[in-house]
Amino acid sequence: MRVALIIIFSLIMDILFGLFIGSWSYHLTFHITLFSIVAIIYVYRYFENNLKAYFIISFLVGILYDLAITNTGVFTGLIYLAIAFITALVASYFKPHYLVNIILVIINITIYMLISYLFLTFYDLYLFNWWQLLFGILGSYLINLIYLTFLTIINPKKMNRNNYLKL
Repeated sequence: MRVALIIIFSLIMDILFGLFIGSWSYHLTFHITLFSIVAIIYVYRYFENNLKAYFIISFLVGILYDLAITNTGVFTGLIYLAIAFITALVASYFKPHYLVNIILVIINITIYMLISYLFLTFYDLYLFNWWQLLFGILGSYLINLIYLTFLTIINPKKMNRNNYLKL
């Protein structure tokens, strides 16, 4: 139930912030609020023993995000599936820790933005330059790390902030 609430809340926040931020920054960059990616990273600890369900939920969240925001077919669902795989791979080497989630957010947002940039420019769907991509990635880091902090504060049970990193 908690996982569903986190994911639904994140999708709603993506849509609302996308409408608000997108309305005044359309000429600067593309979508920078990726709260659903942060949610996919955050809820991984609930699915450590059931990766199949985690991958299916990640793909479905990507499809819902795609239907609500990007309209690129199943492309976003496949990116979310890749993000879930990367998250599971990296997180399997570490105990739950806030720093690990920060690293995962940075890696996955960079991958999402680069793949989206390449897709959009390759098919001439949206024209922008490397500076806009860079500012979009940096802005996305800022807003999504704030959201990760918010999730960690309101739901600290699966995220023991006192764990030491297992190297």
